Amino acid sequence: QRHIGESWAEYRAMRAYIYDTARNTDLEKSGNRLDTDGVKLYGTTAAKNIADRAIQ
Repeated sequence: QRHIGESWAEYRAMRAYIYDTARNTDLEKSGNRLDTDGVKLYGTTAAKNIADRAIQ
C-alpha cells in the first residue's frame, strides 16, 4: 500500500509540475530553460522511481 501511495503522490506532483510549466511557458520569449530543464530532470527521475516501485 505504501508504494502505491508514494507512487501516486509522486505522479501527481510530476503531472502538476509539467502542466504548470506548460501553462506558464511563453513560446514567444526565451528564458524558460530553467523551468523546462527542471521538468525534464524531475519527470525522468520520478518516472524511474515509480517504475522501480511497481517492480517491487
